Amino acid sequence: MTVVCAMVDDHNSVWMASDSCISYGNNLQTTHKDVKMKEFGNMLFGFSGDVRFIQIICNHFKPPKKPRKMSDEDYVLKLLPIEMKKCYMKHVFHPLDATNSTTLVGYKGKLYMIVENWAALKVEDKFHAIGSGDRIALGALCAYSTLHNGAPEEVKKYLNNTILHTSKYISNVRLPVTMLKVDINE
Repeated sequence: MTVVCAMVDDHNSVWMASDSCISYGNNLQTTHKDVKMKEFGNMLFGFSGDVRFIQIICNHFKPPKKPRKMSDEDYVLKLLPIEMKKCYMKHVFHPLDATNSTTLVGYKGKLYMIVENWAALKVEDKFHAIGSGDRIALGALCAYSTLHNGAPEEVKKYLNNTILHTSKYISNVRLPVTMLKVDINE
């Protein structure tokens, strides 16, 4: 169980943060750093769900080049999930059509989700959260985004505070916070 949240700042840079709790079954929880997010060039991926899925994507997935005539949105919503599924099916022990995992993608100042059945969705807001703490995190991000500006230094603080507050109410969300940022021009 986990929480991963992302926010786009006023410069269209994507910030992503995660907690450090990994759950195995119902009883075992441990703390790991740098497991739930991955930077792929100018994209950020954040993961919740099956640990094996996360390992496969982080260690084996290579995002395809975006075709010149394809829009950024079509690239993330159509091509990326197909290529992720191919990678997953090649490396998983017992292939299933669904993964029990959700991926939050930040790309060129926009946020997207790829859910367990490989469906891809565009996030309309400049923030989003996934994982077991998503409802509390979304509430905090919504409050921050309406009360404050999106300056980069503020976004970093919002994300850190969001995970801190989520960890107070969700037992399988733990500190420390890990954070990544990718600029739109990278």
